[in-house]
Amino acid sequence: FTTINNSRLAKENPGWFLKNALGELVQKRTHLGSVYTLDFTVKAARDWLRNLIRVIAKEWDYKWIKLDGPLVSYYEGGVFAGENITPVEHIRMGMEIIRQEAGDEVIIEGEGYYGPAIGLADTQRVTQDIQQRWEQLRHCCQANLMATYMHKRLWINNPDAFILRDSPSPYNKDIFGDGLDEEIMSIDEARMMITALGLTGGVVMLTDKMGVLSKERERMIRSFLPVYTNAARPVDWFNGHKASQLFHLPVDNGQDKWDVLGAFFWYEDVDELSLNLADIGLDPGKSYHVFEYWSQKYLGIIKDRLTVTKKAPHTVQLFCIREDTGSPQFLSANLHITQDCLNLKNYRYIEKTRTMGFSIACFNQKKARLFIYTPENLKVKHVRTDADTMTNRLEGNMFVIDYDSNNHTIFEIDFESI
Repeated sequence: FTTINNSRLAKENPGWFLKNALGELVQKRTHLGSVYTLDFTVKAARDWLRNLIRVIAKEWDYKWIKLDGPLVSYYEGGVFAGENITPVEHIRMGMEIIRQEAGDEVIIEGEGYYGPAIGLADTQRVTQDIQQRWEQLRHCCQANLMATYMHKRLWINNPDAFILRDSPSPYNKDIFGDGLDEEIMSIDEARMMITALGLTGGVVMLTDKMGVLSKERERMIRSFLPVYTNAARPVDWFNGHKASQLFHLPVDNGQDKWDVLGAFFWYEDVDELSLNLADIGLDPGKSYHVFEYWSQKYLGIIKDRLTVTKKAPHTVQLFCIREDTGSPQFLSANLHITQDCLNLKNYRYIEKTRTMGFSIACFNQKKARLFIYTPENLKVKHVRTDADTMTNRLEGNMFVIDYDSNNHTIFEIDFESI
């Protein structure tokens, strides 16, 4: 569509636009003003679109084209000038032209109806716009997580932008005109949003100005970068609520496998969530370490069931579940929600020498913290590292390493009998 007041195209070519049965141009009101809708059953309109996309993709060399909200409502009351097609078929016609002219090297982002985008869009928005209002934020997070079945099957899911700032947008009223102020998102709500969007495995788009972020929220960026491209799946279907509350992500970094579980307390009347480990494919006869990412707490060893108690409203708990090997194990880090699939490299534990080695690299590797499980019959003898600074301490069975470094850090840890 194109706006009425500032469009030379509409003024010079009224025959390219959708008309009603009386031959009058169809007008629709949007937050951008009144608009006309292009009619691609008119060959000249199709040719104009082809040329536009060629200029954008070939001459201007844009690599990402977003199609923002093609909706059936723009067609209400209209009659196509050419062939007799539905509005959805018309949207598909426009997308086919865009895909053909942009070529495979350009990313096409769809938005709106799913059907017309299948096979044409590289990535597709799967929810409404995210804003700093709890009800809308919750709905977006739920919709994104419930749509993960489409990810890597129809396209790469696009969950909209991550919002980290702890201040409202100064532009919201001007853009949306609904007269409502954005709410200031609490740290718990920010963690819930990061967890939900991070578990989708899709497109990551951060739109905050870095200068407005506190140091705490700036460090949260590393929680979802780089992207782990697999998506979580809902576990607790038909729980009496609109959306699932438990989401499971199997993790594999090529050296080790473990499971990540997100427990979302969306609803005020839910105080406890429970998971049978067999429901996510784990062996109830085996023992598993459980670690919670956001609180950085080791919860011990479990066998058949994990029960989660709500700490406060609007909160999420994100668990790493690893099979107990009976030996020292790298258990988690405060670096990434996968705990830590993408940053940990060259991991090994040699039983004969009781030596653990690994390297770890992450965006913003300041105030990094690692958690190493140590059996009761062993203790850490020595730590070798090239970190800029490092301290360590023992918390029960957990050997905790705090360090600062630039980009890439190597660790070797020797253990000895107690």
